[in-house]
Amino acid sequence: MGVDEDFRGVRSMIAAGRNSEAAGAISEIALSRRGDPLALLTCVSLLRTICADEEADSAARLLTSADWGASAPEVARGLRAMGYPAEALGVARSADMGDGGRLEAAALRDMGRHAEAAEILSGMPDRATEDEIDLAESLSLSGASDEAIGIAESLLEGSPGDFRVQRMYCSALVSVGRKRDADRYVRLRLKEDSDSADSNALAAHLFWIMGRVTVAGAYAGKAVKADPGHLGGMEVLAYSMIKRGMTREAKIIAGAINEKSPGNPSAFRILNACR
Repeated sequence: MGVDEDFRGVRSMIAAGRNSEAAGAISEIALSRRGDPLALLTCVSLLRTICADEEADSAARLLTSADWGASAPEVARGLRAMGYPAEALGVARSADMGDGGRLEAAALRDMGRHAEAAEILSGMPDRATEDEIDLAESLSLSGASDEAIGIAESLLEGSPGDFRVQRMYCSALVSVGRKRDADRYVRLRLKEDSDSADSNALAAHLFWIMGRVTVAGAYAGKAVKADPGHLGGMEVLAYSMIKRGMTREAKIIAGAINEKSPGNPSAFRILNACR
């Protein structure tokens, strides 16, 4: 029996709102398919989606208790995406990921071990733009914000419209106390296009990290209105809802993020914040 057939029934339960029944059924599948990494990853994902955290943790432990051989990279990436960075790090370090240390660095960043992540990324000989962004973020969060700003400014020269670069640049400016510069930069982006999803999501991010929750939520709402699938706007909007006690609505946004970008870590960060 294939994975899709195994899960057809539990997906129907979830659609009908029978989450408790679904959690039990998924846990049984996990035990019966404990030698199948794809099935176990699906179990963890479904259990996290319905907030069956204890059952999800149990299924995740099954994934860390075996040597998956050639499937180890897939298992490590899946665990990290679903909010299990420590477990992902353990699997990654026991396997040849063939990614230059990217997954290991990502898991360390998720765990707040930014200096270690920066060390791995800085040692990569051929860094792509995404690697440079990750490195700058890690440097900023580990206290080396001036170096992070330098990388960000260099990246902005080549990709001035890259939302993630813009977001990282603002974070680095704030981390060194240059809040006015960050505010000026964001307002310039808004002046260029006040209706842009990117510009509003950037403003939402800035005001969120500055602790201005209400304003951040308003800008995030504008970003999502302009582009209902804007991941950056959706994430901040979910966080602002959690602050207002609207965890049900935040979980719906997490589900929408996971549907648009399967395995996106932001979906599981939101679910963790809802706990």
